[in-house]
Amino acid sequence: MNPIAKFVIPAMALLLILPATPAAAVPGDRYQESYELEARGKSHQALKALQRLPQREKTTYFYLLREAWLRYLMGDFKLAVAGYKRAAAASPRAIEPLLGMTLPQIALRAWKDAVATARKVLRMAPKSYLAQSRLAWALFNLGRHDEARRAYARVLQSFPADLNMQAGLAWSLLKLGKKPEAKRAFMNVIRRSPKNASALSGLKACGK
Repeated sequence: MNPIAKFVIPAMALLLILPATPAAAVPGDRYQESYELEARGKSHQALKALQRLPQREKTTYFYLLREAWLRYLMGDFKLAVAGYKRAAAASPRAIEPLLGMTLPQIALRAWKDAVATARKVLRMAPKSYLAQSRLAWALFNLGRHDEARRAYARVLQSFPADLNMQAGLAWSLLKLGKKPEAKRAFMNVIRRSPKNASALSGLKACGK
């Protein structure tokens, strides 16, 4: 046997046992730590764990999306919007960052921005429940009640048992002065959910 071989073979065997690079596991570990902290309601610490990832990872779509989400949970809504925009730029055909962006826009009461973002999603994914329902809510808050009514009705075509959307439609009808229709719509919600606060409030607003 070649005298060098007895040293080379064990060394090669050792290479097969050892991980290719110790750093390879670090991103997964950091993400896992971030998830666990988020689950415990520690969004600030979850972000700090995320930010300890290598710089090359911080340019990835996945990182940008998660950072924006954590900013939203922390209440840093303007930074969350900016983060979602960076994620959208990193993956222009993805609807995830656009749907995510509507959350801090709604929290900021930036209703026009939320409408524009939701409509952009719907151009790519016309059946998106989240985009359509958030569009309806933003339109309602802009006082564009007939557009909101139509948006709620479109959601209900695909999700007719959605009580939140039924209540939203009822409120839109009420704001349009269609009290009999609104009352029937509110009663339809209450029959299935007797303690529904939105429907009870709406029914009271309808009067006798």
